[in-house]
Amino acid sequence: MNKEIISKIELDSLVEDLGITLTSKCNEYGGGIVFVCVMKGGFMFFSDLIKHVKYPIEVDFIKCSSYDGFEQKEIEMHYDVEANVKDKTIFIVDDILDTGKTLNSLVV
Repeated sequence: MNKEIISKIELDSLVEDLGITLTSKCNEYGGGIVFVCVMKGGFMFFSDLIKHVKYPIEVDFIKCSSYDGFEQKEIEMHYDVEANVKDKTIFIVDDILDTGKTLNSLVV
């Protein structure tokens, strides 16, 4: 079942549009901006996205897991951000949002 839902051209355009929107938000917020990628799943999208953010940003990565196969478990942090995020605006980019448990634990 290799049914194309959205073409690569359409997807690239949507990612570019999101980058433009985020650039606008960065200009609105001003100051230090840190984009944090939740590894490993979000990496490719993150890489494509930040190419379209036309604002001086810092980039960092975290790695955490909340699943063991298909079974959900407590969040385990394997690799945390190294950037100084105090008093900065942080954009967290992850590959999927299902229960919101991982994102909620990262925001707290």
